[in-house]
Amino acid sequence: MAISIGKISLTSKILNGKGLNKDNIYANLEALISDFEYKSYHYKDIQFRGNLNKDLFLGELKIFDTNADLSINGNISKLNDKYKVKLSTKIANLNLK
Repeated sequence: MAISIGKISLTSKILNGKGLNKDNIYANLEALISDFEYKSYHYKDIQFRGNLNKDLFLGELKIFDTNADLSINGNISKLNDKYKVKLSTKIANLNLK
C-alpha cells in the first residue's frame, strides 16, 4: 500500500500549559499548517485550535484551500476507559485529488 501523506510544514504554540500527566494536564493549542501534502497535492492554509483538559479535548480545524474549504469542530472525551468522539463538519468545497 502506497503512503498518501507527504511533507507537512507547520508552526504551533502551546498556550497556558500546565501539568505533566494525564490527571492534571491543561493546555490551549494552536497550529498553522502552511503546507500539507496528500496524494501529491499540497493543501495550504490549514488552521487548528484546541483545548486539552484532563480527559477532554475540544478542537477546531479549518482549511481554506482551493480544493478544500471546510471546518471540523469536535471533542474527544474519555470516561471509564472508553473514548467518545463527537464531530460536526461544514464543507463548502472538497476535491480530494
